[in-house]
Amino acid sequence: MATSEHKSVQDDRLHLLGLPAEIRNLIWFEVLVTSEKMVITPDNHAAPSLLRVNRQNREEARPIYYLENSFFIHCLDFDPAALLAFRQQSKDLIPRTSKTKKPFKIAVRRATGPEPGNRTNLLKWAKAVHQDQHVPSFKTKHTQPYRAAHAVLEMAYELRNVPWYQVERVISMALYEFDGKVRWR
Repeated sequence: MATSEHKSVQDDRLHLLGLPAEIRNLIWFEVLVTSEKMVITPDNHAAPSLLRVNRQNREEARPIYYLENSFFIHCLDFDPAALLAFRQQSKDLIPRTSKTKKPFKIAVRRATGPEPGNRTNLLKWAKAVHQDQHVPSFKTKHTQPYRAAHAVLEMAYELRNVPWYQVERVISMALYEFDGKVRWR
């Protein structure tokens, strides 16, 4: 049972959320920002624990985490799972066409091997681009499969006002044409 003396000591303790916002922002920056690239994979795409503690922490620290760090999103065989999970968490923070805000950095790489493969995954990715209107850049060599994949994602973006079932047909035909020229697995 707490005594009145014990209670007054408890009330006098300093809590993180009781600090001024400017000091909390410095703390969020120290804890969440790194000069290293943040690697996002299908197994490692959750937001930091600090962003899940409570709503106030999330509202204050989330923009610092997503806008001040650089991210590499690894997509094995064009599987967009990590990218889509990450985009869901950070979507509202990505600056649109602002020259004053720091650009949101996403580089998408294939996790292993020299050549990408899976056409089905690429089609899922194209659908996500069509719906989300965001084409990530590839941070890799400009090999034929990557150029073809980038062309598919550009098509999905440019045809964003066309219903998906029609875009899917066009992209599937393009991928069929690429089959003779691009080594898919």
